[in-house]
Amino acid sequence: MGQLSLLDGADCGFVHLAYGVAVEGAQQVVSLREVATVSRSYAPHPGATLTHDVNNELGPSTTWRLDRLIASNGVNDQYSLVQL
Repeated sequence: MGQLSLLDGADCGFVHLAYGVAVEGAQQVVSLREVATVSRSYAPHPGATLTHDVNNELGPSTTWRLDRLIASNGVNDQYSLVQL
């Protein structure tokens, strides 16, 4: 389901974070990354700042940078994350 979040300071609804996801990169190297699922209706893009859990339901909110688009189904985009 996810937690209420902000994308570049604007409301972007509920965003799901998954930890330790195997992501294939260059040269077919697999690494474990954190991944966010964001609705495409909020126009997510690499470099955008994501503030997750703005209501502090899981503890203090965390801030991330959307790093690389890794999957899209036309409704939601999944991005690998870098914690700020």
